[in-house]
Order: sequence, then C-alpha cells, then structure tokens
Amino acid sequence: MIFFTEPYKLAGILLANINHGAKNNFMKYTWWIFQILMLLASIFFLVFGVDLMRAAYTLKNPFHFIMTFFSASFIILISLALAISFLIKMIRVLKQIRNTP
Repeated sequence: MIFFTEPYKLAGILLANINHGAKNNFMKYTWWIFQILMLLASIFFLVFGVDLMRAAYTLKNPFHFIMTFFSASFIILISLALAISFLIKMIRVLKQIRNTP
C-alpha cells in the first residue's frame, strides 16, 4: 500500500527520472491531474454540504431537519477530510521534488 502510506515515494518514482520516455512523463502528469481533480471534487462536495446545511434550517418538519442536518454534516466531514488528504499528498510530493538534486 505505497499509495496510501507514502505517496511521495510513488510520485518520486514517477518524477525522479524525467528522461526515461513518454510513458514516464505521461504518468507524472496524470498523477498531478488526478490529485487536482480529486481536490476540486472534494471542494465541490464541501460547498454542496454547506449549502445543504443552510437549506436544512429552512425545513419545517423536525424529522426532516434532523436527517438533513446530519447528512450535511457527514458530507462536510468526508469531503473536508479528503480535501486535506489530497492537499497533504501534493505538499509532500512538492517537498520531495524540491529536495532531490
């Protein structure tokens, strides 16, 4: 499970040897594109969760309010955790790239 525990090693392998062909360049760019797209998707769901939380306060039925409130909280929690994890991965890889000669 190198991808989850040490993502900078995975990207370091892809980014260390730039001159080894087009496949390596393709892999290096796809990793960054994937991380950025996942970060944007998690930010989208974070905004959606906040909007859902605001909409929960307009509901008249207490049961609907509670269910919407907790589901919005769950969406916010998961999307924020994913956004932070994608950001930390990208920062680790950038630090690793800058430290390699």
